[in-house]
Amino acid sequence: MQENDLSLAPEKTELIALMGRKKTAEMKVDVLGMHMPAQNKIRYLGVTMDKSLSCSHHIETAANKAEKASMALGKLMPRTKGPRTSTRRILNSVVNSIVLYAAPVWIDALKIEKNRKTLVKTQRSALIRMCGAYRTVSAAAMQVIASVSSIDLLAYERSYNFGADPKNKIQNRKWLLGRWQNRWDKIKEGRWTWELIRRVDKWLGRKHGELDFYLTQVLTGHGSFSTYLKRIQKAEDDICAQCNLIDSPEHTIFKCRRWDEIRQRSEPAIGEKIEKRNFIDIMIRSESGWSKLSRMCRAIITAKDTAEQRVPT
Repeated sequence: MQENDLSLAPEKTELIALMGRKKTAEMKVDVLGMHMPAQNKIRYLGVTMDKSLSCSHHIETAANKAEKASMALGKLMPRTKGPRTSTRRILNSVVNSIVLYAAPVWIDALKIEKNRKTLVKTQRSALIRMCGAYRTVSAAAMQVIASVSSIDLLAYERSYNFGADPKNKIQNRKWLLGRWQNRWDKIKEGRWTWELIRRVDKWLGRKHGELDFYLTQVLTGHGSFSTYLKRIQKAEDDICAQCNLIDSPEHTIFKCRRWDEIRQRSEPAIGEKIEKRNFIDIMIRSESGWSKLSRMCRAIITAKDTAEQRVPT
């Protein structure tokens, strides 16, 4: 190296023996008179690798970094007030930029389920903050509502797209949507959201639609509904205080007679009766329909909270 006018800075040099899981005697290497012990892991060009060339440490490090950034930004975006969803999406972009960095290098680490769950947990936290949802909402439901694929599928797509031509990138996107839909149809969590939004591609295909604290409650089923409040031990029973029927999200938004007047104010402009079966179709169909139903949800939940003396948290 010296013959080519190159030199090492011992204080910046790290040594790792790529020996897999084999146990070896301690290596003794001197660099310019400085003893250099072998490390269990090193960071090179932003990617952390261990002696087995595993990137599990990298995933854990990236997830922690993304979580801290998400929490810092989340303090500027309270659940009930603050910026619009389009602005809140910066949370998701921050998580993606941190976590998906060098995805083609570490993608094989996602074959370990623990690593996949680590990334999904971090993504879920960011999406909950982005949509103003309660912390009890599942990752699968948040991904659909936020129109953001699971982070592991995004990592695979980015890896497949590395060096690919445009046609292959289109096929990779179709692959991602297919896998996403298949998961969504089979997963046990978020079944109320699935009853509303069954087709991921239709939901993603809309060109309009802002989420807020109230609409997110309706889409997740986690909010001012006694079935939910009883489940998290915030209510003694799941009976509607207005009509003594089971107070589910469907009951509150579509059936409770106490809120008929609010629903009926929206129906003439929409041109049809608002029910669970057509709720999402109306919202997707036009920006006007989305706005009217969003305002209806806000009005019903606000009136319900007032009647039941419940303060949004």
